[in-house]
Order: sequence, then C-alpha cells, then structure tokens
Amino acid sequence: AGRTPAEIAPALARGLAGPHATPDVVATLEASIARLHAPSYLEVLAASVRYEPRLGLAGFAKPVLALYGDADRLCPPPVQEELRRLLPAA
Repeated sequence: AGRTPAEIAPALARGLAGPHATPDVVATLEASIARLHAPSYLEVLAASVRYEPRLGLAGFAKPVLALYGDADRLCPPPVQEELRRLLPAA
C-alpha cells in the first residue's frame, strides 16, 4: 500500500504478461503501468472488485469482440467460458 505505479510496474508487468511475452513486450507493459495516474488506477481497481459481469449480459444485443487467452490472469479460462455462454454471438 502507498506505492506508486512506477514502483509496482515491474512486478505487475511480469505478473500480467503471458509466459511467452518477449522482454520487449514486458518492458512496454511496465512503462505503460509506470505512467498510470494513481488515483484513477485505484478507482478502476475498486470498481473492478465490485463489478458483477453477469448482470445484464444475457440480453446484450450488440456485437462484442472478446480478447483473451489461455494465460490471461484478468479473464482466466473459467471466466472466458462463462462469457462465451452469456454472449454466444461474441
């Protein structure tokens, strides 16, 4: 607690990058995280903890492009399966 985005960037980038991410990709992700506006980042984190993704998705009628993969830590495979079930046209 109390650390800046620049301070958490190296560990967070390594944790978010997939196992096949190149050093250049990890470095780009780290630089992006380091530039985050801390108060906004904290607000997004707080909102994501409270967010219930299933609410309202069954009736969603717009095209959706869902991007994720086997090593995705933000949307792991079980969540991906649920999204596929809730958004069959995605």
